[in-house]
Amino acid sequence: MFPAFIIQDVTQLGPPYAGGGTYFMGDSTHSMIANLSRVSGRHSMKFGVDARLNFVNYFQPGNTSGGFEFRRDMTQGPDPRTPSATGGIGYASFLLGTGTTGRFPHPVRPANANRYVAFYAQDDFKVSSRFTLNAGLRWDFEGSVTERFNRISAIDPGVRNPMSDKVGQNLSGGYLFAGGSLGRRGIRSVSPRQVNPRLGFAWQLNNATVIRTGYGIFYGLPSYAANSAYTGGAFSSLTPWLATIDGITPHHLLRNPFPDGFTFPRGATDGLASQFGLDLAGGWPDALQPTYNQQWNFTIQRSLASNWVWEIAYAGNKGSLLSLTTQMNQLRPEHLAQGDQLLQQVPNPFFGLVGGGVLAQRTVQRGQLLRPFPHYGSVAATNAAVANSIYHALQTRIERRFSSGFSLLASYTFSKTITDVADGLWNQPAGDVRDWHCRSCDRAVSSYDQPHRFVTNVTYELPFGKGKRFGTGLRGIPELVAGRRVSTTLRHPAWEFTDVPLCLLGWCRPAC
Repeated sequence: MFPAFIIQDVTQLGPPYAGGGTYFMGDSTHSMIANLSRVSGRHSMKFGVDARLNFVNYFQPGNTSGGFEFRRDMTQGPDPRTPSATGGIGYASFLLGTGTTGRFPHPVRPANANRYVAFYAQDDFKVSSRFTLNAGLRWDFEGSVTERFNRISAIDPGVRNPMSDKVGQNLSGGYLFAGGSLGRRGIRSVSPRQVNPRLGFAWQLNNATVIRTGYGIFYGLPSYAANSAYTGGAFSSLTPWLATIDGITPHHLLRNPFPDGFTFPRGATDGLASQFGLDLAGGWPDALQPTYNQQWNFTIQRSLASNWVWEIAYAGNKGSLLSLTTQMNQLRPEHLAQGDQLLQQVPNPFFGLVGGGVLAQRTVQRGQLLRPFPHYGSVAATNAAVANSIYHALQTRIERRFSSGFSLLASYTFSKTITDVADGLWNQPAGDVRDWHCRSCDRAVSSYDQPHRFVTNVTYELPFGKGKRFGTGLRGIPELVAGRRVSTTLRHPAWEFTDVPLCLLGWCRPAC
């Protein structure tokens, strides 16, 4: 496989993204569902159990020929510490072989599984001919992911690292391993908190008005269910390309990017000292919590005239313990005032104890030693439940049911979405939390907030043909269009015909 060359301002060479283009999937699910329904008087009840055994054999090895990045940094001047919009050329850096960063992966192919069981009950109670009460409860028990050969590693940022005695410092953080120091085969124990209550009612106030409301807690698929995210660096590692140590001075050139050899994974052999001086990344059991949403709504629906219905509603959604993988080994804000002093090379206290990487060199940047975990490059808690979101919306719609060849549905939503560190999870790289030490500082209106949304759909049946207004006894064109309908959808904020086809005479314009 050709390596990936990421060159600033130039089309990337090699695979289209850093994750590589190779996937292996062999997933399967065995399920058992049992339901019991009972009607007793004014009660309509349902009970059931849902059990599953999930196998996830997913493998994305990344670019197994390595990836190398070249930016303007290495060819900009006159002062490389003061970048400018016109200084440096990424392609020139590539020709010189002076890169910025890179990596060579050493993955394993995991075989993951987990068990799931849930019990549920629901009762629709018709209190009167005008009032119905709905109550339900679902209790989920999602088992933690396991791996066939116990190739799962968790992290504990607070445990004392055994290398502390050799360095003479109190160093925190280390790996725990399934089937051994973790104390179980799964990344975490089963959580009994996944209780999903639901409550609502429908009240027919009069012959023209109905009021509905409801509230529920809904637990989603926990991040610690069957997936391959917790193999960890001890079993699936990266050898970094030390293209530069201080960010401006070339170190290892592209012609020989790994002169010290590769850093192969050692598994659980080194215990808490595994990956010392490299990266600490994996599931942190204390931060792996089941994600849930609280949803509520209040709706008034009224019949305005023959075939016309109007509805107005308030809806809310509160997301809690949303998962996010981000960088924890960030400098505290008070250290940032040191500016360029953070880049100064100072003696490395970990020299001789690390097999490869930045911390295997005689000197290291001052800023590295001021980090919360100076003995690691990156410290990341995979899928940590630290994020939140909130959504409020005023929704209204008016509908004319199909009659006399015409129907209309128009809806409008006025809403606001606020998030914190979960914002942009799918369109930004992991680690974009600006300050891990103040995650609430990122709370703001979401980047995917859409305050106004208007959608209208119109359907019109052409008045030609038998039983219609025109062309009852004619042949030809009226017969061709008889019974045909014209329909289209208009959406705002674009105010254009998008996503939904325009249909005429049985032909539909493809969606945009």
